[in-house]
Amino acid sequence: MDDPLSALDANVRKKVFEKLILKELEGKTRIMVTHAVEFLDHADRILVMENGMIIEDGKYSQLIKSKDSKLQQIIESLKAH
Repeated sequence: MDDPLSALDANVRKKVFEKLILKELEGKTRIMVTHAVEFLDHADRILVMENGMIIEDGKYSQLIKSKDSKLQQIIESLKAH
C-alpha cells in the first residue's frame, strides 16, 4: 500500500488503520509505505529509506532507542512542525 492514510484526517486515519489494516487484514502480509509515524510501533519490521537505499532495518523498539537512528531524527523533526 502506498501511503493509504495520507489523505485522511486524524480520526478517520486511526479508524482505517485499526479496523482495516490491523483487523480485516490480520494474518496477511501487509507492506505499507507511509509517513504516518504514529503507527510504526505496530509494524513487525521497519525499513527506513533515503535516496532509494535502505539505511535502517529493524523493529520499532530497536530503532527508536538508538541515538544515531534516522527514524528517531525523522520523528523528532515531525514533532517540531
